[in-house]
Amino acid sequence: MRGARGVVVAGLLAAACGRREEPDAGTTAESLLFGGEACRENWECAAGRCSLGMCVGFLMSAVEAARLKQEGRLREAARDPAMRVRMVNLLGQVLADPEGDTFLRARAAQALSLLPAGEVTGLLVRALDTPEEAVRFQAARSLHRLGDSRGTKALEAFLQHDSAPVRALARYVLDHEAAKTPHGVSTR
Repeated sequence: MRGARGVVVAGLLAAACGRREEPDAGTTAESLLFGGEACRENWECAAGRCSLGMCVGFLMSAVEAARLKQEGRLREAARDPAMRVRMVNLLGQVLADPEGDTFLRARAAQALSLLPAGEVTGLLVRALDTPEEAVRFQAARSLHRLGDSRGTKALEAFLQHDSAPVRALARYVLDHEAAKTPHGVSTR
């Protein structure tokens, strides 16, 4: 009897561990952007990425491909007005911090492209004047994605950059990342 009970308990634990649930309604802007919670699987994290037992938010993902996979969750969360305001405020703080990490600031500029243009354009336009190229590039990219010609013009300047990879990325963005409507349909 004791052995049968152990098999049942083990089966229940295995079933509980294998459940695929969406992050709970208590998801915060901080968890989406920074992560930090303990996890075992990607689905347990607000931004959908678990690494080494900790949730990884959009800003903490060093690899662009990982950030691109997280975009859908950020867009979904931004449908809630209170969440969107919190996200804009947090991203704006990170982007505007001149003492902050350059690449973290650049990721914040990238994330702002997922939010309504009317709420983020001012932040991104100001970032075009920052001395850090990575931040300027991502701000230009985001403005371009949002359909703002100032971003397109700034990206065109990167076509003259000394670095061939930077020129190639600018060309790629100009050719393939057309402005999107809220439903993901190109406006060009």
